[in-house]
Amino acid sequence: MNKVGLERRGFSKERIRKIHHAYKTLLASKMNTSQALEKLKAEPDRGADVDMLIHFIERGTRSN
Repeated sequence: MNKVGLERRGFSKERIRKIHHAYKTLLASKMNTSQALEKLKAEPDRGADVDMLIHFIERGTRSN
């Protein structure tokens, strides 16, 4: 996660905190992706940025 880049783009500290939390939940926890997404979706006030991330992951496909 590029915190400095987000700050330069004008993201507030709160937005960056929420994105960082989502990043840690998805990548640094011991949950699989489905479990991490469910945990993030259950959190109140997760923010539009995290909603977009959730939507992106759910709609994504893997190529072989």
